[in-house]
Parts: sequence; C-alpha cells; structure tokens
Amino acid sequence: MIETEKLPYRECVGIMLLNSRGQVWVGHRIPKWKDDANTHIWQMPQGGIDHGETPEQAAWRELKEETSVSSARIVATIDEWLYYDLPQ
Repeated sequence: MIETEKLPYRECVGIMLLNSRGQVWVGHRIPKWKDDANTHIWQMPQGGIDHGETPEQAAWRELKEETSVSSARIVATIDEWLYYDLPQ
C-alpha cells in the first residue's frame, strides 16, 4: 500500500469541460487494479504540469490527451492553488 500522507504535493491542472447546453464532460476511468474492475470511477480531465509548462499549456495538453478535444475556450480560472490529500 502506498503511504499517501508521505507523498509530496504535485502541481497539477484540472479542467471542467462544458458544452453549449451546460453539460459537464466526465470520463469513466479504466480500472488500474483487479479489485477496481467492478468499480465505476468518474473523473474530469486533469494531470500534472510538465517542467517548463505554464498551467494553461498543461490544461490544453491534458484536455487533448484525455478527451481529444482541441476546440474549446477558457471561460474562467482560479487565482490560487488548491491542495488535497490522496485518500488511501
């Protein structure tokens, strides 16, 4: 088991992708472990910021990688970092 409380915080981006009707895109995660096979885990596009990337560049890269969406516009951002601890 990973001791999540000992992991350092990592700079990441998260994206809320909305369509013109206000519907939010969420993706069904592919189970990584055998025990997760019957679990339904949903997630919005997100991921780490690579060295030399700005948060905006990382957001565009992650959006394209995880959804294949390349035509969108940024309508809002937050001005401060959010922190969270990974659950066990």
